[in-house]
Amino acid sequence: MTMLHDLVKDHDALYFSSGIAEPSALIDELLAEVAPKRDDLRLFQVMTGSNGRLFEAVRHGHHLLTPAPGPLREEAARGEVEVLDLSMRQCAAAIETRDLPFDGALVTAVRFGDEIALVPATDLAAIAFERARFRAVEVLPGWGHRPTGPTFSVADVDYFVEGTAIAALPATGPPSAAARRIGELVADLVPDGAVLELGVGGALAAVAECLVELQRRVAIHSGLVSDWARQLVEGGVATVPLECAGGRSLVAAVAMGSDGFNKWVAETNAVTFADSRHAHDPGHLMGLRPFVAINSAMALDLHGQVGVFEDTSDSHPPGGLLDFAIGGAYGGLSIIAVTSQTRDGRSRIVPRLGRVQLTRSLVSHVVTEYGVAELRGRSLSECRTALLEVAHPDHRAALMEATAPPTIDKRRPPATATEPRES
Repeated sequence: MTMLHDLVKDHDALYFSSGIAEPSALIDELLAEVAPKRDDLRLFQVMTGSNGRLFEAVRHGHHLLTPAPGPLREEAARGEVEVLDLSMRQCAAAIETRDLPFDGALVTAVRFGDEIALVPATDLAAIAFERARFRAVEVLPGWGHRPTGPTFSVADVDYFVEGTAIAALPATGPPSAAARRIGELVADLVPDGAVLELGVGGALAAVAECLVELQRRVAIHSGLVSDWARQLVEGGVATVPLECAGGRSLVAAVAMGSDGFNKWVAETNAVTFADSRHAHDPGHLMGLRPFVAINSAMALDLHGQVGVFEDTSDSHPPGGLLDFAIGGAYGGLSIIAVTSQTRDGRSRIVPRLGRVQLTRSLVSHVVTEYGVAELRGRSLSECRTALLEVAHPDHRAALMEATAPPTIDKRRPPATATEPRES
């Protein structure tokens, strides 16, 4: 009988599904039976594990790569986790061209007769599955329907293990007052009939609720969908048909949320799953007019650039943010919504960033609980003024002082050009 350690060779590159689709049983087997006996494995995971288990393989001399270090951000800053500075669509292209090659794909899936569907995380899993030398699949129970999305033959699988029901994300409390106000302002920007992408972050917690209250009709074409997508569907507003989904209204690469949401996905067949070649393709997204990308960020500067704080380690690749912001900037709106302050009272709008993830040209609006700053068609000085108006009042004076233009001494005569002297 073939086991996982028979399939994995020294120096192999292995792809793992991530988040709630992390193949826990396969990872347990890898850590117990494979990692101690093989040399120089390269392990790739989009999000570095709901529990960070794969990091244990680093202790055996193997390498962990990711475009989203998440809970292993400090390990990435120390160089113990290798970070790929690629967006999701760029990762998909690199796997497809084998610039990012994989010898093995270790993924979760649901099984229906002679077929499997790579859910609830199709993102890069389907592409890695297509190109790997071997495929190991952890089968998830509890799906009451055949998922809509990429399927593969059972004959393509080299190794099966039985998995357990997908884990739920921790429950979140009600939106804060700031998030509620942000939700109202963002929802008011979304035109009726828009195709919507919604990112993650506490500042976005009330956007779906406010869209339902306005009865703003939308379709969903997103990377990750969670409880908010169910809220839009059951609220009767996710009703705009998408041609790319056969007339359905919800496309996603990954679905994960509360226990109730996970059961809803498994039982209703509401989500059309797509891999990142489609879900994160800016060219496709900008054609879905009006396409509205709504995302959050750690920080912005007064030019409207999006990134991370100056004193934050350089381990924050763009993920899906770049892909969706391009689609929104060219096909509709690219909205960045943040609370004006961090929990410890730091301003999210800063004079300068430690690292830029999005240039100003890829942001149409910035929203905080203090208002909306529209950046499209504005000069740098106009952007600065608009962003100061939506910064937290406690920080506006310091921001103005830090970015004030230099004072010109009008008493001095202006410099004049001189004609070159003849030799």
